[in-house]
Amino acid sequence: MKSAIICFILVIATIVLLAVVLFFRDRFLFFMAGYDYELTKGTSVESFKAHAAIQKWRLALVGLTFLMGAACFISCRNMERIMGEWYYTIGKFLGIITCVIMVVILIVYIFLPKRLF
Repeated sequence: MKSAIICFILVIATIVLLAVVLFFRDRFLFFMAGYDYELTKGTSVESFKAHAAIQKWRLALVGLTFLMGAACFISCRNMERIMGEWYYTIGKFLGIITCVIMVVILIVYIFLPKRLF
């Protein structure tokens, strides 16, 4: 029973982190760092400081989402073998899709120049 709850929590956490990374990454990071998002759309000194402050956290958030997707895949795959329910299959595929998307984002971070972000 505990394994089913852990799988459910991992699936929900993976969905939340995936939504944050794909749709609200910069807004979320500026909020967590305490910067106003509207201020950072300009070219002032504060804007450059804000972007420099969240740069390392972008990779950390993508890495955390990748690890969450991998954990979701592994736990749901193991539970699917034991119980064979359909929602474990969905959790397994969600973990695979999350890992693939995060690897693509990390490759883009590595190969594209920093000024394009």
